[in-house]
Amino acid sequence: MSTYATLHNDLLRQHHRWATLGDAARLTRYEHALARVIAHTWGSCEDCGQGIDERRLQRDPTATRCWACANSPGALG
Repeated sequence: MSTYATLHNDLLRQHHRWATLGDAARLTRYEHALARVIAHTWGSCEDCGQGIDERRLQRDPTATRCWACANSPGALG
């Protein structure tokens, strides 16, 4: 199974978990991550386009920004 297929399946499991628990905020983040996997943009920073560190993605597979952009002055979170 390809890396993207494995990732997609993992994200779908988490998506189902948060849907079952009724956590709308996390559900939305996982839906966005799934869309990025399908578009083959998952793992790239939405601000600068650079790759997001693998350790950051392992900790939070819904991360959309690299460490530098997420921690830059004026970052929203």
